[in-house]
Amino acid sequence: MARTIILGDLHLDYGKANTEKVRELLDRLRQNRPDRIVLGGDIYELWRRDMAGVMWETSWFTDAVDEMGDKGTEIVYLVGNHDSWKLIHTTPNSEYLAQPQLDYRFSDGGEEFFVTHGHKYEPVYNPVVNDALSVTDDFLGSLSHKIWANRPLPGNLFERAGLLALGPAASYLDIESTSKSRFRIETIHAGIQSESGGSSWGLYGHTHVPFVSEEQKIANWGSFTSGRASYLVVEDGNVQFVDMTAEG
Repeated sequence: MARTIILGDLHLDYGKANTEKVRELLDRLRQNRPDRIVLGGDIYELWRRDMAGVMWETSWFTDAVDEMGDKGTEIVYLVGNHDSWKLIHTTPNSEYLAQPQLDYRFSDGGEEFFVTHGHKYEPVYNPVVNDALSVTDDFLGSLSHKIWANRPLPGNLFERAGLLALGPAASYLDIESTSKSRFRIETIHAGIQSESGGSSWGLYGHTHVPFVSEEQKIANWGSFTSGRASYLVVEDGNVQFVDMTAEG
């Protein structure tokens, strides 16, 4: 019976990353090594941080995953919008963890699973802007983050203009509703279900809002940021959500 661990949105080496829980999870996985680990994107923070600095300072994570790979665990690396540098600049001959890719499919217990970060279905996703941010340095990364964090808030002229121009997508102008926007989540779900073929499970992250819907066959692993720490386990065709912060 295969056991697959799916985690993502660690944003390692960023101030909101829950590093303590990531280390705790690595200890668990060393003691009870899974058959497969799927890294679901935004593992390293490459929008706000310099690539070389992040890779150096998070070598403890890379080494631990590498070690499990050497012992027989299959390692799959799916890139997100914050670490797409790895997909753009890593060659097919790379031996770094695993060759980065956008999507991954696997079978387990008679069920089919489609895994992706989720960002490519965003109505406001722009690959050119995303790629530019993913090769930035600490200074430009911090500046870009400040500009995004201070974007127009609800109730002002900018938001009203956005509503007229973007329709439902204008919810992205609201810093409080960006992750929980119903329009955003429904759009991502529609994209995943269309690409997965409908009968497959769709597993993703990106929004940092975790859930498992057996009826719709779709689940989100959550994140390891801002005090949260969650991931998914697939075993015998079942999807289990694990919330490390809720454990006694």
